[in-house]
Amino acid sequence: DWSGNGNDGENHGAEYVDLGEGRGFVLRFGNGEAYVDCGDGPSLDLSSAATIEMWVYAETTPYWGEAGLVGKRYSSYVLAYNGFTCGWYVNGTGGCVVRSAPLMPRTWSHIVATFEGRDQKIYTDGQLSGTLESKHDNINTDGGNFFLRYPVLYRNEVKPPFKCMMDDVRVYNRVLTPEEVLSHYEEGRYKREGTAPAPGQMALTP
Repeated sequence: DWSGNGNDGENHGAEYVDLGEGRGFVLRFGNGEAYVDCGDGPSLDLSSAATIEMWVYAETTPYWGEAGLVGKRYSSYVLAYNGFTCGWYVNGTGGCVVRSAPLMPRTWSHIVATFEGRDQKIYTDGQLSGTLESKHDNINTDGGNFFLRYPVLYRNEVKPPFKCMMDDVRVYNRVLTPEEVLSHYEEGRYKREGTAPAPGQMALTP
């Protein structure tokens, strides 16, 4: 964690992969059950405003249910992937989810999810793709650890098994503007096309 908040991750099976051509490294969850535990630091207890930002590359499709991507838990906040779209969950699964545009398989996608004062949004590749009037004024801060490739455990196994790569994961305690979202997408897109060499980064940054 280079935010200065001390949310360093404990790696459980993920590996760094070199994109080549000077484009830096990304984190690959390649065995279907790998995850990173970033702990339960107070800067990750988001409440009245939040943004989760990430680049994700799906290598496989969950064969049932949804694979957790980034966040704490469904009863708090989490981004998940069902093989077609990303779902942005706040305070539970009952009508509290807004979905991204469809993601192309084996392609890098930029996802940004925001929450503020019942306003729940998700962006895909720089464009607003879903909005929802949340049932809640604040995110439930009931504790729990923050994960990369959130492990949904069933009989002591991570289910469903899912392989992916992630890069440039960021957490903010404010809402990014549409202009910021588009700017971050353009910067990241150029990096992945090899025109803007930069190291891969994982950031948990309010």
